[in-house]
Amino acid sequence: MRQSLDTRTDALKAAGITRIFTEKISTRATVRPELDRIARRPAAYTVSA
Repeated sequence: MRQSLDTRTDALKAAGITRIFTEKISTRATVRPELDRIARRPAAYTVSA
């Protein structure tokens, strides 16, 4: 199975997800701007079942 960012994003959109955060970054990176941004506001991005 192909694991590209586009494939994952398409699957999330098909499932009704409207807010998707992505980063295209090296696996060696120690600074993750999008992860840091979302981590500062966890209550705003929780998933309810």
